[in-house]
Amino acid sequence: MAERRTVPLHERVLPDLLLGRAEEAPDAPLLTVGAGPRRSTGEIADAALRVGGGLARLGVARGDPVAVMLPNREEAVLAWFGTAVLGAVEVPVNTNLSGPLLHHVLSDCRATVLIVAADLLPVVRPLLPTLPLKTIVVVGGTEPGREPGHGHVAWDEVAGADPVAPAKLTPADPIAVMYTSGTTGPAKGVVCPHGYFMCWADDTGRAVRFGPGDVLYTPLPLYHITAQAVNVQLALVHRGQAIVDTRFSPRGFWRRMAELGATHVWSFGSMTPLLHQRPPDEHDRAHRVRVVWSIPWPAGFGREFEDRFGVRILCGYGSTEQGLTVVQPYDAVEPGAIGLPSPHYEVAVVDGHGAQADEGELVVRPREPASMMSGYLGRDRETMAVTRDLWYHTGDLVQRRPDGYLAFVERKTDSIRRRGENISAWEIESTAATFPGVVEAAAIGVPSPLGEHDVMLVATTSEPVEPRELFDFCVERLPYYMVPRYIRFAAELPKTPSMRVQKYRLRELGVTADSWDCEAAGLRPRRPNSS
Repeated sequence: MAERRTVPLHERVLPDLLLGRAEEAPDAPLLTVGAGPRRSTGEIADAALRVGGGLARLGVARGDPVAVMLPNREEAVLAWFGTAVLGAVEVPVNTNLSGPLLHHVLSDCRATVLIVAADLLPVVRPLLPTLPLKTIVVVGGTEPGREPGHGHVAWDEVAGADPVAPAKLTPADPIAVMYTSGTTGPAKGVVCPHGYFMCWADDTGRAVRFGPGDVLYTPLPLYHITAQAVNVQLALVHRGQAIVDTRFSPRGFWRRMAELGATHVWSFGSMTPLLHQRPPDEHDRAHRVRVVWSIPWPAGFGREFEDRFGVRILCGYGSTEQGLTVVQPYDAVEPGAIGLPSPHYEVAVVDGHGAQADEGELVVRPREPASMMSGYLGRDRETMAVTRDLWYHTGDLVQRRPDGYLAFVERKTDSIRRRGENISAWEIESTAATFPGVVEAAAIGVPSPLGEHDVMLVATTSEPVEPRELFDFCVERLPYYMVPRYIRFAAELPKTPSMRVQKYRLRELGVTADSWDCEAAGLRPRRPNSS
């Protein structure tokens, strides 16, 4: 039988949790973003109710989507909480998006209100004529600006409104739509119920033994479900505090952790390898950090990392669609595995026919309602495809070991993971295919020395193409983390009889001698929208 969660089923809605914690301990520290002030639970609750009131004055009602395009700053959390207490649905937007990829998200979610940082307005402005947006709430800047046909409101007007009466919600009501990169088409909006966010926070907090007085540090972007449900809401559920940084820097990291009083650190992608590569100094153990959550678990140097920095490395398995379905036990980490099934989810390994197998696709389903996504927004067919046979099909291949641990084998899907981001190969390929002279393009992930992947683009052409020009073309049209590091031109792409590109053969070749490397050329994709 699954162990009982911290938050009872009927209380798993954010307004009830936030206001309950504020009434219980209004002065307890809850949130610090960047170099901003430390905010108490009472301050955050009051501010969220006022933001909810301000959004209601703009015509936002229960169930309405509100798009939020903000970097890591306090207003991003208040926009999320304020939308939730009103009963509306937050749609966090990746701040690195622009052009067609950004247009797709803003169009697909059908939001009529966008909360956006002033310095991101130039990215949004060209798209406005063909979007359903009516009102733009501008955060920061001295002049919100004006766009024909769109009302503009300064954030202070929204945040200074009278408090709203919190909505009466159920755990099944949606709290957010999180866009995740598709592998065969545009990004899909994952509809996340209040109960699902709560389960992420509750389960992960207990897995890392986070409790009152603990401090969670994360530099992860607040448009990700991890920073929201797994970090900020975790601190709220387990009566601790969250510190959300604006960027990660390995230089002086442990000294900063000591200054912040951090007890838990969230690490994704290259963060852990970069810390491991730093030269030893006197601050390596002069801190309170007990746990570093690292995806993936750094099997090559994990034990050495733990000994050097005096921490325990933990990890788990999940996705935007599911939850913490597999987790490494606190006292029994197996570096070569992703962990054991969570007690709150039923897990199976199946072959191509859906039968139980020792190696195959990982499928999961919750033991309680509102513990996973509700589905893909406006995409019933795609929802049914991944939830067939009463199981959610992860698209990941795993091996069940005799000791019960699950070991990751490979992705069944065509996704790439780089810098903590899940990347759609389709989006890279469709962009590259619009470059003059490119006939076909295939994007793959190749091993990176920092862990996860670097992106490689293999293309066929109808005329000579300079890799630097194709690289610059991608820089202007893709988020920095999608821009290929390697570009190789081929006479043809390997294909199946049904004309599908055999990407496994491209991955087997990897980085060849004739592959162009942007870093060898002294180039790096820039962060055009960094703040």
